[in-house]
Amino acid sequence: MTSESEQEPALPSPGEGEEITPVSQETPQAGEGGERVEVEPDHHRAIEQAIQSVGVRPEDVSPDDIVLAAEYHAQGMDPTQAFQQAVIMNAKFDKEKRIACAIVFAATWFDKEQQDAFVAAYEKLDIALKESTRQFYERSNDGGRAAAMMQLDAVIDFIEALMLDEPGEPVPAPVTLPLQRLLYALDDLRFGIVGPIVTPERSGGQPRASSSRKVTQLNAVTTMQILIEIGLKNKSLGLDLKSAAKAVAETLRRAGIVFAQRAEDWEAVAKWREQIQKSVREEPDNPMAMLYHRDLDAWREQIAQMRHDGIDLDGTPVDDREICNRALFHLALSIVQHGDGIDPDFAEWAGVV
Repeated sequence: MTSESEQEPALPSPGEGEEITPVSQETPQAGEGGERVEVEPDHHRAIEQAIQSVGVRPEDVSPDDIVLAAEYHAQGMDPTQAFQQAVIMNAKFDKEKRIACAIVFAATWFDKEQQDAFVAAYEKLDIALKESTRQFYERSNDGGRAAAMMQLDAVIDFIEALMLDEPGEPVPAPVTLPLQRLLYALDDLRFGIVGPIVTPERSGGQPRASSSRKVTQLNAVTTMQILIEIGLKNKSLGLDLKSAAKAVAETLRRAGIVFAQRAEDWEAVAKWREQIQKSVREEPDNPMAMLYHRDLDAWREQIAQMRHDGIDLDGTPVDDREICNRALFHLALSIVQHGDGIDPDFAEWAGVV
């Protein structure tokens, strides 16, 4: 550990200075990462026939989807599966294409009435996910319960539309009964009624950390370990245990995490590291320990590749300081996405709402 007089690393927090580009995890398009296959007219005809077989005119479909589907088919994929995959790959953030993707998914075994019910449920789910997420990050006084109920209600409708037994006949109640029971129990909480499904189990001793807080602690410790390891390889960064813990603690605060006041924030983060690494050593087969090793190994592999190449997967030049910044950004984003820290301004900046 360094003394207070020693120089702290000048690592900018997420959001300060230059924009941080998250590490790309995009799925490659057909033909990438291997030899490009020759696409013949027969491949295009097969895709158009597959589209027509479900009652859709090829001229009503995006040419980009047909071209990509033909390439998938040329690689050996079934025409129907190839078109489904092409729509998914091209959909990205285009709502109309996401709905088209839903239709393609349902069209293989649904009749027209079932397709209409499925797409309606899909649209309800799409709206509910966006609106409830916005409400959740606005910090309502119910802890996000109304937002969860909105999503749960839409999910129930989507499952029932997906699993129609006969045209126009809803799925039997038992399939979604547990989710229905949970939805009712969440609504009952508004009136002080605590149903069995949401009644907490009794436990002795000190209160345990919530599941979301455990995930936050694990991600924070993984990030801290990454910073320490980069600091060992590049002494000019001045990264040691204390400064890495401080960088992580600052990121957590920006994401909305509130620390207990018994110690400095960075000391709490360092303590998490001690506890988690002790648990990992003592119970290596514990799910949390396995998750820790998996995430750490994935980060180490990515970092080793970026340090070797000097660029990320998108070809953007990166150095050790930029890699540290990306690790901190990834930590903040994971916290906001898991809902443990709900700072509306940070959530908007991170692009989750």
